[in-house]
Amino acid sequence: MQETPHFDLIVIGAGNAGLAAALTAAGLGKRVLVVEKNLYPGGSAASFRRGRFEFEASLHEIACVGTPENPGSVRKFFQANGIRMEFVTIPELFRSVVTGEDGYDVTLPADPEKLPEVLEQAVPGSAAAFKRLIRIIQNIRKASDYFGSGKQNKLTAVLKYRPFLTASAHSLKEVLESIGFSPKAQSILATYWPYLGSAFDEVDALNYLGMLGGYLYTPPAIPKHRSFELSCAIEHRIRELGGEIWYNTKVDRLEYRNGRVCGAWVGDRCIWTDEVIANVFPDIVYSQMLPKEAVPEQAVKLTNARDYSLQFYTVYLGMNKGVDELGVRDYTIFINTATDPVEQYRRMDDPERAPLIATFLNCALPEATPKGTSMAYLTMVRPAGAQDGIDAEHYREWKEELASCMIRRTEQTLGIEIRPAIEEIEICTPATFARYLGTPYGTPYGYLVRPWDGMTIRMMNRSRESFVPGLSFVGAHGEMGDGYSSTYLSGQKKALALFGGKP
Repeated sequence: MQETPHFDLIVIGAGNAGLAAALTAAGLGKRVLVVEKNLYPGGSAASFRRGRFEFEASLHEIACVGTPENPGSVRKFFQANGIRMEFVTIPELFRSVVTGEDGYDVTLPADPEKLPEVLEQAVPGSAAAFKRLIRIIQNIRKASDYFGSGKQNKLTAVLKYRPFLTASAHSLKEVLESIGFSPKAQSILATYWPYLGSAFDEVDALNYLGMLGGYLYTPPAIPKHRSFELSCAIEHRIRELGGEIWYNTKVDRLEYRNGRVCGAWVGDRCIWTDEVIANVFPDIVYSQMLPKEAVPEQAVKLTNARDYSLQFYTVYLGMNKGVDELGVRDYTIFINTATDPVEQYRRMDDPERAPLIATFLNCALPEATPKGTSMAYLTMVRPAGAQDGIDAEHYREWKEELASCMIRRTEQTLGIEIRPAIEEIEICTPATFARYLGTPYGTPYGYLVRPWDGMTIRMMNRSRESFVPGLSFVGAHGEMGDGYSSTYLSGQKKALALFGGKP
């Protein structure tokens, strides 16, 4: 066996959370190694070229970025670690279009002062309820800082942060109903539910309202030079701090001795370490990288109890017309066929009615493509396993029919013509994402957030889920859930917890 150096930390996977963990640990002076099976960093934060277009693999926007004058947690993370990025702020949260009976077409601004007026115009009587909601969101934001400080007092928690504690025990639907929102207003405010992967009546209120507050008070943004610039910037900084990154390298198994993980096997070499952080689904690590006796029964039961989150089917379109010529002005458009968000979730099995998200990058970044062109990403939200039963012989025909359905629905809903302008097209299914990301069913998200397994429950059980000494997990399957901002902060918090740093 070939001798190798010893590391303080080995990170498996150079996705967002893995990179953030490695960067944080390296910034604390730790000797860090990142092992990535692909040829470049970023995971979902990557791009690819087709013809004269560079497509984003998955990024729509990043929450909690804010502005230089009002930075959010993500921008602060980059700044604190010596990474200077140029972001472009998205002025609107989204445009939500619901077709059919009692449908609507509403665009919400990313501004807590302007949003009540827009919501009141769409649903008269909503402004007062929204003011109550804002007070809850503000309390959640303050409580998050308080509980994250590590200096909690039970009496203070109960007296000052009761809205936070109440929201943590209820679904989004229950909270919105309790403060007086009509069903239509609830539907508009719940538009982001696909970003959390759970049905409206099961979405953890604390998780959702925390996310919504991040969007409102520190507006969403996208990197001016795409998400791959973020990944490369973090990688560069890790190397500057003395960290190592090995690409095109796979960890086959973990070394387990004396009751803890102490190394990672790469080919015929064991790389020794004090700690391993896996940016990989726990059930994959437990079943493929560890001996059976190293994994407690409770860990197996927990991972088996959790369901994988949603899948995404994405059509990438490069078009020989600009957005003005196409007649598009909105960056992100949610398209649904039912006003009830619970019914929207139920319709995911039907491509003709499933939730659809259309993103037109040039509406935020006019220079993203050559002059006179534009690109769009059409993403259909479907449950895990929706592709089951499609054999190899019919796969291509099936995915082309699905793409055609998505394009047609977008054209009909928005009243535009996309098909004649298509110059480049790429169709990605869960099989595509599974091949690259290595996630179960190709989900870019983690486990479904359920009422029994919400953000608060996961935070409370954080220490109890450290089943194998020397092994930790970060990523979308963790306590903070999915999303770019959540995974960056997930990696940062885990490294700080392991190595005694301060946020």
